[in-house]
Parts: sequence; C-alpha cells; structure tokens
Amino acid sequence: MGLFLDSRYERSASSNISTCNQYTQTALNQKIKIMKLTHSLLKATLNLTVTIPLVSLINYSSALAALVVSSGNVLINDSNVPAEDARIGFKIPGFGEGILGGSINILPIGQVVQIANTGLSVFDQDIFFIDPTTGDRTTIPVNKPVVIDILFDSKKKNAVKWLRDVYLTGPLGVRLPTRNGLAGFVVQPERNPNPLSPLALSSTPLSYTFTNDGNRELFINSILLGRSPNLIERSNFTTSLLEDINIFDNGGRGWSVLPDEQIELDVPFSLSDGEFLVANVVGTLDPGQTNSFSVNFLQQHQESVPEPSSILSLLALGTLGAASTLKRKLR
Repeated sequence: MGLFLDSRYERSASSNISTCNQYTQTALNQKIKIMKLTHSLLKATLNLTVTIPLVSLINYSSALAALVVSSGNVLINDSNVPAEDARIGFKIPGFGEGILGGSINILPIGQVVQIANTGLSVFDQDIFFIDPTTGDRTTIPVNKPVVIDILFDSKKKNAVKWLRDVYLTGPLGVRLPTRNGLAGFVVQPERNPNPLSPLALSSTPLSYTFTNDGNRELFINSILLGRSPNLIERSNFTTSLLEDINIFDNGGRGWSVLPDEQIELDVPFSLSDGEFLVANVVGTLDPGQTNSFSVNFLQQHQESVPEPSSILSLLALGTLGAASTLKRKLR
C-alpha cells in the first residue's frame, strides 16, 4: 500500500513540474515579445528625436549682435531751475542679456555719450551736460525739453526698457521735478504652443510691443510700422525710406497708455536678415492737460542673423542626446 501511494505521489509531482515548466515557458515567450515591442518603440522614439525639423533648432540658437534704437524720449523740467545733468537708465529685459556698446544723444545740446561694452544688461548713470563745441559743462534752460536718443548693440533680445528713475538734476545734484515720456519696446517672434512644430518660432509673425516706461499718461494717435534695409537717423526720417508701410490707430480712436501699460501689434510683414523694423509712434504726453507735450518716438530693431556654428552644435547635441537615451534604455 505504501509503495502504491509513493508511486502515485511521484506521478502527481511530475505532472505539476511539467505544468509549471509550461507556464514558465509561456511567460518567457511573452517577455520576449514585450522586449521586442519595447525595442521597436525605442527605435521609433530615436527616429522621432533625430528628425525634429531643423527650423526648431535654428530658432533657439544664439544670434549675432543687432542694433536697437529708441529715439524721441523726452524729459521735461517742471521746476524753475536749469538742468545741469540727467540720471539716465535703461536695460535689456531677460536672462543672460548684455549691452555690447552704443551711444546716447542728448538734445538740444547735441552731446553724444558713448556706452562702453561692460557685458552688463543695464546702463544707469548720471550724465553731466557738456557743450560739444567747447567741452565745458553747460545747463539746459527750463523751457527746453531734453530729448534722449539711444542706440546700442544687444547681445540677444531686441528690446529696451527704461528704468524707473530717469530724471533731471539741478545745482548741487538736487533732483528736479521731471515729467518723462519714455518709450520702451520689444520685437520678437510669436511662439507656437507646440515647441516641436516646424512653425515653432521663425515662421510665425513678428510681434511688436510698445511700452509706456515713463511716469505720465501717453495718448498714442498712431503707430506706423515699416521695413528698411538701413538704420535711419531720426533727423532724416521720412516714410519714403520705408517699404511695407502699415499704419495702426485702433480704429481711429488711438490708445490711452498709462505708465507700465503696453500696446501689442502683429507685424504684417517679414524681415530679412539685417533689415530693420521701424516704428514711428506719434502721440501726446499728459493729454488734456494745459502742459501737454507732443511726442514722436522712432524705434528701430535690426533682424539678427543666426550663427551657423551654433546651429550645427545644437543639431549635433540633439542627435547625440537621442542616441545616448536609446543606449541607456536598452541596457
């Protein structure tokens, strides 16, 4: 009887082992199928990563320095004391920006102040008024508005924003009550919500944004946008120098722009490398007041040129990163 039971138990155990081996083999086959599918998906991922349109990489590459110009900014002395100097400050907004040199032109005396390349994104200095013909210090009478034009090379972004403290100073450095009409702006491509789209940046229209960086209300009658192959001196400006002229006036109503407010417009034309977008902005400082003052800002942005070396480097890095990702996942 004991021998019979032992034989029966042996046959049962052998049957269980066989069944277990079958399940194990089935699981191994399923695992192999999953591994093959994973390998195929990873190969597809690699192909997608490598074939990201080159235009997307170009858009995020660095660019050669480009000129930024803001002309017609005005400081009005509301005291009865002549101005001896001005506190002038502006910056390029954004991370990693830099002013690569430029100049400040102060009217009506015609003084030109050079901007050194300090690698910083901010310029903020007291500037004494100097007669360019004699080299001596001078003053600007109360009834003479001080007009400031700035021109500089930007490191990356084509924009300028005036600092809050821009004012005139009298004897002994005393700050004078100053009304200022200061126009900042930024020109940039409109971003596509899909960063992998071939139309991510460069194929979308440019956006021009005018900002009131001063301390008084501005009423803007109209903004003229045009295209020029060359930088235009403000004293020589005429619409005959422009192509693709478009005039915006908010349906004939104009815009009332308080300090820190802005006007954003889509640029209805494209720019070639090195060309200038020119904005001629006409309006009034302190509209409706007895001491209102007409303003005319001329802003110019030069379309920059992507550096070929940067584009190739980004392309190589993108491909290398994709290959490394695939290798790491297949281990």
